[in-house]
Amino acid sequence: VFDETYGSLRLTERIFNRFHILLDRIVSGAQADEDEELQEAASRIKEELLAFTPHSIQQELQGAPKGHQQVFAQGSTVCYRKAGTAAVDVEILRPAIINGSMMYEVASQRKLGQNPSKEWIRASDVEPSANPAGWSYDWWNIETQEYEDPPGDVD
Repeated sequence: VFDETYGSLRLTERIFNRFHILLDRIVSGAQADEDEELQEAASRIKEELLAFTPHSIQQELQGAPKGHQQVFAQGSTVCYRKAGTAAVDVEILRPAIINGSMMYEVASQRKLGQNPSKEWIRASDVEPSANPAGWSYDWWNIETQEYEDPPGDVD
């Protein structure tokens, strides 16, 4: 069940989109209460969840290497959902942290035949587009704010 009815609390949408966070909280609560049975059950559910998710999302669920974040790769075409308007495809130019918020500089074509315009949008307002060949993830160093592979054994 996925509740996306406007005007409702949309509780199931949050559970669907952030299920891995909910599982982490259950595991933490079970550890605090020393409830080994609940902790084991939540850990098994998390393992099952990983089996049904793409490799790029698995890395996100397992946690990024220290100092790095998984972001959309430069040149990716993603879906930008702006409140009150239809979703549009935009091209990722680069990520940045601006005033403490994760942002993307994107290029989008407002009208057919015009040159693309550039703007900064919140990372939370973009999602993968329907064309899986049009986007990918890459590692981004939070400190240097540059794309780079993290040290260690990460694909």
